[in-house]
Amino acid sequence: MIYNVGDTVRIKENAWDINHPRIGFATPMKKFCGGTYVVREIIDNCYKLEDVKSDDPAMNYDGYWKWVEEWIEEPSDLPDVNESEIMSLFN
Repeated sequence: MIYNVGDTVRIKENAWDINHPRIGFATPMKKFCGGTYVVREIIDNCYKLEDVKSDDPAMNYDGYWKWVEEWIEEPSDLPDVNESEIMSLFN
C-alpha cells in the first residue's frame, strides 16, 4: 500500500473509468471524484477515507466506501486554474 492512515489523497477525476479486477466502482461514488480526503483506515487492500460515506450506513459495515489505489493519487500543491485565467496571461 502506497498511502498510510492520516495521509491526504485525492480521488482521481476519472476514477470511475478505471476498472479494477476485484472492486467495482459504484455510481454514487462519482460525486467524490476530484475531492481531497484523509485516509481513515486501510482494510482488505483498500482505503477508507474520512467524510467519504455512502447513504447506506451499513455499507462495508460502517458506511464508508472502499477505494483502491488505482483510483486515488497524491493531491497536487498547484491551485486549480481555469482556461480563461491562463489565456489572460497572454493578453
